[in-house]
Amino acid sequence: MKKSKIIFLIELVLNIIAAVFLVINNSFKNLLDVGVVFLLLLLLIWNFLRRKIEISLKLSWLNLMILPAIFTYCLNTVANVLLVKYPVKSVLIAIIYSLLFLVYLLPVVITNAGLVKNKYARVFIAMYYIVLLLFSENLHMNDYLSSFVNWSHSEILNGLALIPIIFCLFKSWDIRAKLNLKFRRYSNIQLIRVVLVKSF
Repeated sequence: MKKSKIIFLIELVLNIIAAVFLVINNSFKNLLDVGVVFLLLLLLIWNFLRRKIEISLKLSWLNLMILPAIFTYCLNTVANVLLVKYPVKSVLIAIIYSLLFLVYLLPVVITNAGLVKNKYARVFIAMYYIVLLLFSENLHMNDYLSSFVNWSHSEILNGLALIPIIFCLFKSWDIRAKLNLKFRRYSNIQLIRVVLVKSF
């Protein structure tokens, strides 16, 4: 079994644990959390048992479309629960959350995107991830996180998380893209003028 597949299954198990934590935290009152646990368990079993190409392709669509939304829900909800329970450690929680947010979707993309061959489906998946990442970061602020307010609401974290996702999608689909950037040469005086104009 490839390392990426193992990491993907480990992340799936960790999200099941996170969903169970949310169920216990809400005293089994939130049916959404209970449904997430059962759905993740079914997908975990299905991923372990898949063998045929036809099943793998259908399962890849489930993994690519459903799991990112569930992983996002678990990450955001667990982080916000911990912020409420341990407000003094809010900065540490926010840092760990930010680091996880940058990479939490990569195992799903790396292990499943390559099976999607249709070019229109690929465009749809790429747009889906862009929309999902741009609107998924949802860390609740408190008095301990005042320094993270601008960072959280500037969409910088979302944009940074999108870069490796797009890179992995392009690599899985064997798409080669080059940045068509043109750089102009400036003399020292011109460079100083440009910096001053941009600064003020």
